[in-house]
Amino acid sequence: MSLLKNLKESYQKKNTQFIVIDNKGVIIENDNTLFIAELSTPIHDVHPFFLSLNPFEESSYTCVHLDINTTNLICDIELKPINEKYSLIILSDFSKHYNSFQSLAQLRNETAIASEITELKNKALKEREKFKNKFISNFSHEIISPIMSIMTFGNMLNKTKLTIEQEDYINVINTSTYHLKSMVNDILDLSKIETNNLEILNKRFSLKKLISTVKTEYIAKCKQKNLNFVVYYDTNMPNYVVSDKTRIKQIINNLLDNALKFTIDGSITLKIEQAYKRARHLTFSISVEDTGSGIEKNKHDQIFQRFRRLENAKHTQGAGLGLTIVKEITHLLNGSLEFKSTPHIGSTFIVTIRAKTPLSQEKHIKSNDENVFKNLKILLVDNNLTDQLSIFKILAKNKNFFLDISSSGLEAIKLVKNNTYDLVLMDYLMPKLDGVKTSKAIKKINKDLPILLITGSYIDKKLLELIDVYFKQILNKPFDEETLLDSIYMCTK
Repeated sequence: MSLLKNLKESYQKKNTQFIVIDNKGVIIENDNTLFIAELSTPIHDVHPFFLSLNPFEESSYTCVHLDINTTNLICDIELKPINEKYSLIILSDFSKHYNSFQSLAQLRNETAIASEITELKNKALKEREKFKNKFISNFSHEIISPIMSIMTFGNMLNKTKLTIEQEDYINVINTSTYHLKSMVNDILDLSKIETNNLEILNKRFSLKKLISTVKTEYIAKCKQKNLNFVVYYDTNMPNYVVSDKTRIKQIINNLLDNALKFTIDGSITLKIEQAYKRARHLTFSISVEDTGSGIEKNKHDQIFQRFRRLENAKHTQGAGLGLTIVKEITHLLNGSLEFKSTPHIGSTFIVTIRAKTPLSQEKHIKSNDENVFKNLKILLVDNNLTDQLSIFKILAKNKNFFLDISSSGLEAIKLVKNNTYDLVLMDYLMPKLDGVKTSKAIKKINKDLPILLITGSYIDKKLLELIDVYFKQILNKPFDEETLLDSIYMCTK
């Protein structure tokens, strides 16, 4: 007990001051523990606060700030009348306690304010993301239709009898349209990747045929720059694989386009090689090698950054997204990407992909074989007149389609009620009744009628899950003749 008593007395000696005043408020006694106040001095001369004290009324005050001479105190103050003549003032110094409490309160306030600011920022980001997605959806829908029309009629015009000068003009149109289409697709795909909405669709397709198509396309492009284009398809590779045809073609196109940008003379080589095969598991590589300008080692990491273009790339076309898209899609395909480059010698990109082989390697019937379709009756539902004309022209060439065209969902529902169709080509964005709602109504009339959704719009995962119930396949605009016919075949076989 003596220890506690000593500690208590020691604390009080340092932190508590006692002052005796008379009934007029004059200091009679003072121990000067916290501050010095002369005897016979009115207490209110020490600090104006004491004017509020009634010497004969017991009272207490907490957290009183006193600035006396050079001393700053935060005290709890008690006034206790002793008798009719004298009263006792007890000042307890809690400056450390109150300062600590104030700091904690301030910290809590700052934390609360920071939390509120963060919440407001997150809300703003969400609103910005919502606006961006809506803008991309509207942008894609509006720009892709004219791109598809230019592609369709450019290809048709190219097959007519043209003068040499006209052929040059149409080649410029087709090349420019291709670059525009690539940039739009890259922007849309990047947006899907950012929101985890880029779907990988693993289906059986002929990789060998795909490479043959690529070869034909890029021989012509390389010829324009006087470059040699070499393609090697490993004899050990199967003809058919199970993977995402669209994404693999996107990887190949972006790598080849990148090589074309930076190769002035020499050659570009595309290789498809088997790395591993066991049972149905297949690992193969896609490599693109060029004899272009190459990239310095300290800039290797920069080429995969979004919208980043190196100094020697500023004279070339593109938005700086091609290699970013390659990297992201490779990741989604559970593959890997390697890159090596030597300045003034060239660059090599190697994408390794894991896929599967189908149960059978038998050849599919070609979708562009007129006998495959057997006079299919198709309903096209699209409110865009140029898209209607583009699809009509593609199908009219085949001569094995009977086509009805509807410009609205309500009209399409009536046509399905009164006619028999083999397939519906359904646009996604339409006024009043969109493609999903129209398809729901059509499925109630004929649940077995296949519907192919045609869209140039941004589709998120929620919508993708919903439309899988109603659609056989989704076809993204802009598309070419072969892609449309392949999709029709897959939906009606």
